[in-house]
Amino acid sequence: MKKFLTILAVVIAACAMLLTFSSCNNRNTQITVDACWANSEQLTYNIYDNDRTPSPVIGSLTIDLNADLKSEDKVLSYNGEDRTYSSATVRIQESLKKDNDCEMAIEILTDDYTVLATNKVYTDLNTADGDGSYVLNSYHDGKNYVYTLKYADGTERSGKLNVGSSNYTDNEFLYYYVRCYDVGSVPSKTKIADPFEDKVYTLSCSNAGTANVRTDCPAGDTKVGGAVDCNKISISFASDPVGSSISAYYLPESTQFGYYYLKSSKLPVKMVENNLAYVLSGYSIDK
Repeated sequence: MKKFLTILAVVIAACAMLLTFSSCNNRNTQITVDACWANSEQLTYNIYDNDRTPSPVIGSLTIDLNADLKSEDKVLSYNGEDRTYSSATVRIQESLKKDNDCEMAIEILTDDYTVLATNKVYTDLNTADGDGSYVLNSYHDGKNYVYTLKYADGTERSGKLNVGSSNYTDNEFLYYYVRCYDVGSVPSKTKIADPFEDKVYTLSCSNAGTANVRTDCPAGDTKVGGAVDCNKISISFASDPVGSSISAYYLPESTQFGYYYLKSSKLPVKMVENNLAYVLSGYSIDK
């Protein structure tokens, strides 16, 4: 479960959505979404080994979102060949490093909040031979999640998993997908493909109320410095064994960043997964 629900296995964080839209596109037809971000957004996080601070920082996470794409930004490779996704509106790049453990680099293309393709490179720093390293390429084709998984030891597996035509996302995009929703109507069921087990799981989200969360942003920041009030969302498997839930903490929609009508809102301030906590340490938002 830890591998499956890791923020960048996942990770990471929310919703890919053009700000001119107020409702879903034709693939996720049951979703109503609000504006989430401006054209450019960078979030950085400190990683802690438990959900208590202060404690030693063991790593970092950076998430770059670009919602003003050129034609060359809509290309992502699959199994060594470039594929163009003409409907792509958002490109996300995520970079994670955990000291003496692992590094991850992820690229995601989406059409609004609907994932089109995801690539992930995982580098194992914990073993001498790096046998845990792998490269995952995936894209969505109709109802299918198509993937190729290659490990450092030469093991390779490809497959297709049926996630349906609505109410799905990729594990790596989970927090952004949840960010799309109004806090009072988070998704009760979301399908996610797990290429490591070659299975499709259903996740359940629930509104866990509000919480006061301390960030690592400068204390002088009037919006996110020090302790801030957040909406807490709990995420778990929808069926037994449910296991331990993970938690995501989002700023209220009323706390907005950016310029003019292109604004970011509902920033993910903190994510807690098993023994790991990701705490916002900085941000850069442009129109």
